[in-house]
Amino acid sequence: MRNARRLFVWLFIAALPMLAACSVPRYGDDRALPEVTPAVSATPVAPTSLGPNASLADLLAFASAHNPGIQSAKLRATADAEKMSQARYLPDPMFDFEQAFTESTRKYTVSQMFPNIAKIAAAVEAARWNAELSAQSAEITRNRIRYDVKRTYFDLYLVGKRVALMEEDRKLMTSVKQIAEAKYKAGIEDVTTILKIEVELAKLDNDIRSMKDMAHPMAAMLRATLDAPADLEISLPPRIPEVKLTHEEIALRAMINSGNPQVKASDLMVKTEKAMLLQARAEKKVDITVALMVQDNAMGNGMSSFMVGVNLPLYRGRYEAMERQAMASVAAAERELVDMRNMLGSELSSALFEVRDAERRIALYTGSLVPLAAESLKVSEKSFAA
Repeated sequence: MRNARRLFVWLFIAALPMLAACSVPRYGDDRALPEVTPAVSATPVAPTSLGPNASLADLLAFASAHNPGIQSAKLRATADAEKMSQARYLPDPMFDFEQAFTESTRKYTVSQMFPNIAKIAAAVEAARWNAELSAQSAEITRNRIRYDVKRTYFDLYLVGKRVALMEEDRKLMTSVKQIAEAKYKAGIEDVTTILKIEVELAKLDNDIRSMKDMAHPMAAMLRATLDAPADLEISLPPRIPEVKLTHEEIALRAMINSGNPQVKASDLMVKTEKAMLLQARAEKKVDITVALMVQDNAMGNGMSSFMVGVNLPLYRGRYEAMERQAMASVAAAERELVDMRNMLGSELSSALFEVRDAERRIALYTGSLVPLAAESLKVSEKSFAA
C-alpha cells in the first residue's frame, strides 16, 4: 500500500509537465510564438576589410555588419524574443517532504499553481509586442548609424573640396604676387602691394593646414562608427553619390505615417502598453493551486489527500491602482505617438526647405554667379598685369 502511494505521487509529478503544456494559450494554429527578428532592411554583403578609398556603399555595409551599437540592438531584440516562450510556462511545481521526529511518519506533498488563463495570455501578448518593439528599435539604431556614416563621409568630401578651392586661391595669389614683383622691379608697383599679398598667402597657408587637419578627427569618428582598426587610412572622398528627391511632399508625409521606423516603434509601444493593461486587469482573477499529499509511517498506516486552493484577491485597491497605472501608460504612449508624427512632419518641412534652398543656390551659382565671377577675374588679371 505504501509503495502504491509513492508510485501515485511520482506519477502525479510526471504528469505536471503535460498539464502545464495543456494550459498554454494558443493564438490560432501555430501563432502562439511568432518568430520575431530585427526589422533590418536588406543590405549588400559587408566587406571583410576596408581600403583607404572605400566607397560609401562599402562603408555602410561594413557599419551594418560590425558596428557594436547595431549588434547590441540585434542581440537585445533576440533576448526579448526569448521572453515570449518564458511567458508561456507555468511556475515550477513544489515538492515538500516532512519527517516527524517523534514518530516514523513521513509526508510527501506535490503542488502546482495554475495561473488564470487570462494572465498567461496577457503575459504572452505583452512579451510578443515588446519583442517586436525591440526589433524595430534595432532598425532605428541601424538607421542612426547609417546616417552618422553618411554625414561624416559627406563632411570629409566637403573638407576635400574646400582644400582644393583654397589651393586654387593660393595658385592665383602666387601668380598675382609674381606680377606685383615684376612691376616692383620695373618701378611701377610699390612694395606695399607685395607685402599685402604675402600676408594673405600666409593666412591662406594656415587655413589650408587647418582644413587638412580637420579631416583627422572626422576620420577618427568614422573609424569609431565602423568599429574599424585605428590605423585604417581614410582618404578624402573625390566624389559623392548624387541624390535627387523623387517624391512629392504629400507622398513623403504618407511614408512617415506608414513606414517610418520611429512611428512604427511608437505604435508598437502603444500595443505593448495595451497588452500590459490587459495583464493588470487579469491580476485580480483567481489562480488555482492543486496539491497531492501522501503520508505513511512504519506501521504501514497512511493516508492520501488531494487539495485544491485558490488565492483570494481581497485587496481590490491595489489591483485598481495597477489598472489606473496601466491606463495612464497607454494614454502616454498614444500621446507620444501623436507627438512623434508631429515632430517628424515638422522635421520633414525643414528638410524639404533646405533641399529646395540648396537647389536654388546651385542653380544661381552655376547659372550666373560663377560665370560672372570668372569673367570678372579675367578682367582684373588683365587690368593688374597692364
